[in-house]
Amino acid sequence: MANNGVYYSGGQSGTGLNLTSGDVTRINISTGGTITFNNDYSFPTADGGANEVLVTDGAGNITFDTLSNASLDNSSITINNTSVSLGGSINVGTVTNVTVGTGLDVSSGTTTPNITLDLSELTTSTSNADGDYFVVVDTSNTQRKLTKANIELSGFDDDITIYESDGTVTANRTVTQSDKNLGFESASGSWAQFYHDNSTAIHTPRLRVQANDPYGTVMELESATPGVFLIQGLDSNSAPVFSVDGLGNLIATSKSFLIKHPIKEDYALRYGSLEGPEHGVYVRGRLNGTNKIELPDYWVELIDESTITVQLTSIGSHQNLYVKDIVDNTIVVANGNLLSSKINCFYFVQAERKDIEKMVVEFPRGTEPLR
Repeated sequence: MANNGVYYSGGQSGTGLNLTSGDVTRINISTGGTITFNNDYSFPTADGGANEVLVTDGAGNITFDTLSNASLDNSSITINNTSVSLGGSINVGTVTNVTVGTGLDVSSGTTTPNITLDLSELTTSTSNADGDYFVVVDTSNTQRKLTKANIELSGFDDDITIYESDGTVTANRTVTQSDKNLGFESASGSWAQFYHDNSTAIHTPRLRVQANDPYGTVMELESATPGVFLIQGLDSNSAPVFSVDGLGNLIATSKSFLIKHPIKEDYALRYGSLEGPEHGVYVRGRLNGTNKIELPDYWVELIDESTITVQLTSIGSHQNLYVKDIVDNTIVVANGNLLSSKINCFYFVQAERKDIEKMVVEFPRGTEPLR
C-alpha cells in the first residue's frame, strides 16, 4: 500500500510486517515473531510461567517475571468490604498517619474487637497482672497499653507504666495528667523512690527525692490559685493534721518542734512557738550608760512605727524609767528620778509588721483566710 496505509516489506530485507502511520512505523512483526511498538519496546515471543506478569526494565525489554519486591510510591490503596490475607515477612516503613473509621470489627457478631499479636519472640516483663504488654504514646502524649490480647484505648484509668524496667533515662520524662491522679503506692513494706544510695537506714522513707548536685531547689510545688493547699498532712483516719496554703501559711493546731535535750542523753525537748493575734517581731537587749535604743535599720521598712511597745526593767536599783521619744528609728529613754539620771536596764521592744496584710484573727470555721 501507499505511505498513508499498510504495506508488507518482503523477507529479503528482514523487516517483516510493518504497520506505519505518517511514514513512521508504529507496529513491526519481525520474521521471528517479535512484536515491537514505535521502535521502542518489544513483547516476548513465548508465554511466561504461572502467576507471572509482564515486567519492563525501562530500556525497551519486556519479559515475564514475578514481583518479588513490589512498591507503590505516592499511591493509596482502598479496600472496602474485602478480606485481606497477608503472609510471610512484611516490612513497613515509617507510618506518618493512620485514619480509621468509627469502629474495628474482627468478625461478624463480635462486640468487643480484639487484635491478637504474637509477642513470644519479644523480651517483656510478666510481673504485671495483664501479662506481657507495651506502652505506646499517641500524638497527644496520652499513654496507651498494648497487650497480647487486645489494644486498650483507656488512658490512665488502668495502671500505666511510666518507666517499667531498670535503666537510664536519656531524656526528660514528662507525665501529662488529664483529670487523673498520679500516685506512688507501696506494698509489702516496699517504698517508692527516686534515688537510693544502697546504704542501710534505720528509718526507710516511703518516698525519697535526693539531689547531690548543688541545685538551688530540690522540689517545687506551684499553684496559680492561692487557696490550693500545696502540702497537707493526714492522720490514720484521713483527717487533716496540718496544711500549707498557696501563700505559705501554716494551718495547724499548734506549732511545736523537737530539739535534743542538752543534759539528758535519752530525752528531747519540745518547744512551742510564741503565738499572738498579729505578725509581730521583737528586739531585746540592755542599756548601760546610754539612753538610746538603736532599732535595726531594716525596721524602717519592716514595721509600723505606731505599733511599737517598749518594756524596761531596772538593773541594780529602782530607776524611774520611761520612754521619752521615738524618732529616726531610735527609742529615747529617760530617768525621772530627781537625784539620779543614770540608766541601767534591760529592754524588750515589740512591733507589728507592715510589709504584709494584717492578720485576720476571727473567722467562721471552714472559711480559713489566706493570710
